[in-house]
Amino acid sequence: MLTTELSDVAAPTRAGDLAPHVPPLPTDASCERARDAFDADANLFAVAIVDSESRPIGLINRFRFLERLASRFGRELVLRKPVSLLMEADPLILDEATHIDELGNRLLAEQNRYVFDGFIVTRDGVYTGLGTGLDLIRALTERRHAELRQMALHDMLTGLANRALFEQRLATALAEAGASHSVAVLFIDLDRFKEINDTHGHRFGDLVLCGVSQRMRGAVRRSDLVARLSGDEFAVVIPDIQHAEDADAIARVLLGSCGAPLSIDGREVVVSCSIGVAIYPQHGQTQEALLR
Repeated sequence: MLTTELSDVAAPTRAGDLAPHVPPLPTDASCERARDAFDADANLFAVAIVDSESRPIGLINRFRFLERLASRFGRELVLRKPVSLLMEADPLILDEATHIDELGNRLLAEQNRYVFDGFIVTRDGVYTGLGTGLDLIRALTERRHAELRQMALHDMLTGLANRALFEQRLATALAEAGASHSVAVLFIDLDRFKEINDTHGHRFGDLVLCGVSQRMRGAVRRSDLVARLSGDEFAVVIPDIQHAEDADAIARVLLGSCGAPLSIDGREVVVSCSIGVAIYPQHGQTQEALLR
């Protein structure tokens, strides 16, 4: 299915998304149990310490703990002690709903103090999981990459697909079209849009373009792709149509939707448009032929 979205996979936005459940230790557990936990998982960076009601009160950092064990007489002095005597008593504790931007600000405010200790996540004060500053950095980096991909394939003003994404999706639709299916391409031009810009200014014209874009997006199916090619020129890819009349019906819906009055800055404006329709394979078998 063609959609205007790059991905349906939700990116991490909350602290809870970055904090898998790592079994905690009770305050009276021996340090030997902490050692066993670290021995069992080489990637385990810390273990949370919780009270009798599963509320976090500290954590054991892997590297500092193992450093204590490696010191002279470390094992004899440490392993039999309860973890509460060696735990870090002021860990970063957050509710699972905390936004990752806020989490990032907290880490920066502490001058990276918690980047390697990690952060403890709770729900209603009860321990749910443990995350790392490195996980946060990875999530923020992935989000930035997604934003850059979004910018590369979408029109900055309207949020519609741009020409690059339009051509990608049209190529996919043509490749997937079977012998019993057609693909329609609609080319849409706003009538006398230059007059709107000249009369009311470019800011007003931009608002009109955004309003018309939303109308177009709402007038087509989720499987159809609406793109802004340039200025006041738009295009729609309609995959998997059974009959040429289907494309004609969608074009008429778009004409009616775009032609309805728009309220912009307290002023009513009517924008009409012209639509050309080309259908694969009747009118052409390549992108270039269909666009011509």
